[in-house]
Amino acid sequence: TGLYNHGWNVSENEGNGHFWGRGIGWYAMALVDTISMMPATYQTQMQPYLTKLFDGMLKYQDADTGMWYNVVNRKTDLSKNILETSVSSMMAYSLMKAYIKGYVTDAKYGQAGLAAFNGVVANKVTGSKGSYAVKDTYLKSGVGTSDSYYTANGYTVDEAKGTGALIMAATQAN
Repeated sequence: TGLYNHGWNVSENEGNGHFWGRGIGWYAMALVDTISMMPATYQTQMQPYLTKLFDGMLKYQDADTGMWYNVVNRKTDLSKNILETSVSSMMAYSLMKAYIKGYVTDAKYGQAGLAAFNGVVANKVTGSKGSYAVKDTYLKSGVGTSDSYYTANGYTVDEAKGTGALIMAATQAN
């Protein structure tokens, strides 16, 4: 798939086979943010990890909205799997920052990040005149044993992991 598993079984040296978007989003943001703190030699060595991560995620980016589904590779064939705010905002931030900082040089990454940011704003932000709400952030998750585990807890409005990531993405989109 080119995606990163949400859980890893050390004793069997394999992933759990489930690709939860926010879990991947946390990794993307951490990777982009820590690269900036590394010596230049290590920054260069880390770049292939970014492109591998980004290329895997871009295969699953929704063409109409620029967003990602909560369980990234399942789209609408999984009950309650929707285009989710936190993963889309986290990937928007990561893609745009990596492009702006020059950690990735292909403009497609910056464009994909901007498309995700615009998709969240257009589809998940409601309200007007200073009173806004950010909807459809998955509530919570541990490491699951099925894809449906990652949709069972529901979605909420104005949850910090979605709203905070959207604010971080806005700093790069600006």
